[in-house]
Amino acid sequence: MNAVDLLGYCNPNNTLVVLLDASNASSQSAEIVECYQKARFPSSRIASASELHNALQLYIDSAVENVIFLGTVDKLPFPSLFRFFSTEPCEHGYTVGVKDLRESALRWSAFSLNAPQNLPPPLRGTDGPDTFTGITMRERIPGIIRQTIVSIESIPVAEKQAYDALAQCIGENGPVEDHTDSTLLGELFRVKLARSCRQGLHWHAISWWLAENYEYFLLDALHASLKRPDQPDDLFWYLKKRGLEGALPLFADCAAPLVDAASQTTALTPALFRLALLRNLWGNKADLSMSGGVVSQKELKSDSANLLLLDDIDAVYEYYCRERVTAVTIMADNTGFEVLCDFLLAALLLHFNAALCITYVVKAAPVFVSDVTLPDVDITLNAMAASSSALQWIASTLREARQAGRFVPVASSFLCTAEPGWNMPLSLAELLGRQGQQGLLISKGDANYRRLLGDLHWPYDTAPKAVLEYLPCAVLVMRTMKSNVNIGISEEQQTRAAQFDEKWDCSGKVGMIQFYH
Repeated sequence: MNAVDLLGYCNPNNTLVVLLDASNASSQSAEIVECYQKARFPSSRIASASELHNALQLYIDSAVENVIFLGTVDKLPFPSLFRFFSTEPCEHGYTVGVKDLRESALRWSAFSLNAPQNLPPPLRGTDGPDTFTGITMRERIPGIIRQTIVSIESIPVAEKQAYDALAQCIGENGPVEDHTDSTLLGELFRVKLARSCRQGLHWHAISWWLAENYEYFLLDALHASLKRPDQPDDLFWYLKKRGLEGALPLFADCAAPLVDAASQTTALTPALFRLALLRNLWGNKADLSMSGGVVSQKELKSDSANLLLLDDIDAVYEYYCRERVTAVTIMADNTGFEVLCDFLLAALLLHFNAALCITYVVKAAPVFVSDVTLPDVDITLNAMAASSSALQWIASTLREARQAGRFVPVASSFLCTAEPGWNMPLSLAELLGRQGQQGLLISKGDANYRRLLGDLHWPYDTAPKAVLEYLPCAVLVMRTMKSNVNIGISEEQQTRAAQFDEKWDCSGKVGMIQFYH
């Protein structure tokens, strides 16, 4: 693993800069500390190596997981509970160059990525036996693992037992164990796992966000160690394949009217924009981790089967036109029906806006069963190109835009971690920051929304500004609600939703199109 890549995950909210023996520090070290201070990184100056232990002890249970250490020390304290970066080689630490540190600090100084204040506690499996998190840890996650086992063709008994053991451990609240590896993703889980193990926590007591994301890390690692040469790299490939095959004919009927409308106008009208966003929103119901990917056409329409609780479509359309948006980043969610909806929306935006570039951010590893990875992009485009004329138009539009550098799928390891949005790496912060006033982040689905909010127990009527102000660009959230994580919903709206469905905040029947700028 490249230490500089990992350094990119050190941001002002999760990193402490330490200068040892400040009175004798080199001008170079002092300059680096000053650069990080200008970038709003917390810093500490200590007189001797013996003070380092006491200084870091204060941060063990904090959000700080990274320490940029300037100085020389024989032995680093708490090596499992922090990630250390230093210009001097040290045991249990990552060696980085002075140039890399200086460049990182200077690049971070362009952002004010401030974490929200007064953070509420995280969701946990111990929130209560009848809560969605409690049911998920006891039943849904073990069920997902076993559903995946069934989908694998001719799985040997020994492999099945390995997956079953993980499902049983999670469902019965077994102890959390650190099985991270030396990969980038493994390292990004390591500190959280080490701190959880230090406290003796079991699966239901760690944060739900850590439990779910770490579960998929373990599943991917298990699959990599057990898979046969004839098996796909993606553990969920069989489920995804069936989901896409079932979605294509249904989506062809849904997409045709919008593609026809696009051919009859020279501008993206408010009506067409609304139809495209609604189609995209209700496509989020086709989530293999929730529904098995079997979703009827009736459920996917914005009618009595669904409730649109927050509708900011007019506001985002006005922003899109007024600011003449030229950069859109879409954080993708599910394969199958939903990625088809994503591609329809992207094709329409690109068709009507010749100056627009879209970055389509997918997961770097298979997670949440049906989430999009880079191979899924081409698999889906190929399937569309061999389908109806409307789907062929979408595939052709995106392929041409891709060749021109206007449609750029990229894989993100960050979206596979248990990090909150305000701990985003430098690469993502710069991508969103470059967009500025002429940019828009479109966050798709429940997991991406939970990440933006840190998967915390925010009061539902919390003002979006109190949480999302850290983002360096405007954000449009489109999700059907599948977890107890929400903001910007008034008491009146909550009452309305409860009258529609008593489990409205996690049933997937209530949707939100929420815009913050």
